[in-house]
Amino acid sequence: MFFTLFIVHVLILFIEHLCFFKDGPDEPSVLLNPHKSSFYVGEDVTLYCSADSNPPSNFTWTFQPTKHFHGIKDILCTNKIIGSMLMLQNMQLSCSGEYTCTASNGLGTRFKKVLINVRVRVNNPQTMTTSCTQCGHTET
Repeated sequence: MFFTLFIVHVLILFIEHLCFFKDGPDEPSVLLNPHKSSFYVGEDVTLYCSADSNPPSNFTWTFQPTKHFHGIKDILCTNKIIGSMLMLQNMQLSCSGEYTCTASNGLGTRFKKVLINVRVRVNNPQTMTTSCTQCGHTET
């Protein structure tokens, strides 16, 4: 009887431990929509950050511009943060850089970095036409 009560008590403690287990965040994962790392000027991208933890994590985003844009304060990226989601709208060249999602919950802090490259779309690429005078074949 004593042994049975002891086993029941141990099982109850184990179950309570599982239910109330507190843990710092796992390494965050960052998903991009659309799923690519290079964008053209004027495009939008949404970055989603998630991390398993108990209690749930709070998320923050930081930005480190590419070295070409350090110190430029007048050119800003239009962004909107909703919870763990970062929306970059109408991106410009100055939006190129390293975006860091930080997950923290009082028991720990973890982060994940993502590199975004913004470039200018070339609208009128020059084409060259070559032809063979002997056979008449033309290639552009």
